[in-house]
Amino acid sequence: MLAVCDAAASPAALRSGTVLSKYRIKLAGRLALLHLEGRTPADADDVSGEVEVIVQEMLDTLSEKDTVVRFSAAKYLARISERLPSDMAGDVAGALLDMFERAFDEVDTAERILQGSCLAFAELARRGRVPPELVARLVECALKVSGFPWALLAFAPELLSG
Repeated sequence: MLAVCDAAASPAALRSGTVLSKYRIKLAGRLALLHLEGRTPADADDVSGEVEVIVQEMLDTLSEKDTVVRFSAAKYLARISERLPSDMAGDVAGALLDMFERAFDEVDTAERILQGSCLAFAELARRGRVPPELVARLVECALKVSGFPWALLAFAPELLSG
């Protein structure tokens, strides 16, 4: 399964294209969904390492420079989490929230990570996959994002780091 995704990203020049990146994420997501086909969130079966690698790749892709690629990763993270056991889906949401919180310390990629995290949490919430114990932290982050100094990030990022 991973070999197919890796083949789609072989040459570095091809990986940089927005359309190819979007379709690579869609392919990886669909392969993960095929692997999880027929499972329900209550299934306690072990999820393969390949699915875990794809989930991690989706999390990493939430900071991609292109919004359409981030959006595809967010949608597939939520779709995959619907078929994961509850504890593993909670781990995905927790990792996403940790990434969300760390984004405020990033100067170069903060806007992309914050938007990707917001997209992913919106998709998870839409599907009812945000664990109740994470809601307070999520609301705190969302409030922080609403007051984030976007203009400083765009025009004077050095002011945020100091």
